Amino acid sequence: MATPRARGTATAADIVDERHEVIRGELVPKEAASILHSTTQGAMAGVLYPFSGRSRPGSIGGWWIATEAEIELAPHEVYLADLAGWRIDHVPELPDIRPMRIKPDWVCEILSPSTMRRDRGHKQRTYHRAGVGHYWLVEPVDGAIWSYRWSAEGYAEVASIEAEDVPAGELVRLEPFDAIGIDLAGIFVR
Repeated sequence: MATPRARGTATAADIVDERHEVIRGELVPKEAASILHSTTQGAMAGVLYPFSGRSRPGSIGGWWIATEAEIELAPHEVYLADLAGWRIDHVPELPDIRPMRIKPDWVCEILSPSTMRRDRGHKQRTYHRAGVGHYWLVEPVDGAIWSYRWSAEGYAEVASIEAEDVPAGELVRLEPFDAIGIDLAGIFVR
């Protein structure tokens, strides 16, 4: 792949391996995830499994849900979202392409100390500009989830939940997956 000619001009074509993102036109390596980050990401994917794919017996369906999908939101903004989802009514057949150029309907970033500022700042603003309808931030150390809904003024927080404040066995409902309750104990390893 080509090397960008000028600073801030990198695009998806400049990504030489699958562990890089393009942020503000700069190639940024995505560091290896910690075990806590990885298990939280896997648990989130598992919790949302009933929504994944077409409706089938025992499931809700209606979404394509992916982990670490390479998503191009703009020529100089190509992200590896921890989790992303596309409504099947929006994307009837999931294309096997890289990068994915169809904006997701939902994105979830698992926060880590090295990415927290970017996930809460630049990436969140870029997802909003791209029109991603729902954005979640998950903080695995403290066991917290923030859910945001797109609005013209910026993302509006619709939920801020700390696992320690939710009684054992109580399920929480978060847009856009509020058709089922989520057991936070299944997400946050303690």
